[in-house]
Amino acid sequence: MTNETKKYNTGFTSGALLYKEAPFAIDSIQNIKEFLLGNEAINPDVLPINSEGSRKRIKIELENRLRALNDYELIELFKRSDESNKKLILFYAACKLYALLADFMLEVVLYKWNNIDLEISNDDFQNFLYKKMNQHNELLKITEITRYKLSQVALKMLKQLGMINKGQLRKMIFNESVLKAILKNGDTWFLKALFLKDHELKELT
Repeated sequence: MTNETKKYNTGFTSGALLYKEAPFAIDSIQNIKEFLLGNEAINPDVLPINSEGSRKRIKIELENRLRALNDYELIELFKRSDESNKKLILFYAACKLYALLADFMLEVVLYKWNNIDLEISNDDFQNFLYKKMNQHNELLKITEITRYKLSQVALKMLKQLGMINKGQLRKMIFNESVLKAILKNGDTWFLKALFLKDHELKELT
């Protein structure tokens, strides 16, 4: 999905799906199109976080993730969706922003699913990072503690999404409208990473 020469951004340790904070942020946006263009910002004061520093950090992270969607329709769909599909949109945003997450989904999670190897742990993400170090020198600079934190947050996202339950991968059923909006963006790879088969993808078109 991604270009191997593109540097990996490892900034997603700011938070997993940020599901608790995202609805407050999105509801505060006056004009979604202007927000996506970078002409409107999220007001950090709306976020349900006590620490001012944390509020500012999460505000920036949510802005980056939501703008990575670059999709007015999906942000509108978020407002109308149930919890499961809200989390799906947030996970899609994280994968759009962070190529490291997207590649992990395709190269490890999907590979395991296709080979009926359903067990997944922090070790799988850390092993993935070690393999990527040959192609991505920026990964050599991160500490062991950061590598562990990255693996924790990546797996936490999948747990929050429902794709990991008791250490095992499982397929989730999501709203067709959300899946179609993602497909319209040309991101078939993401739907495959959700374990959708070719015939299911065809039914969405």
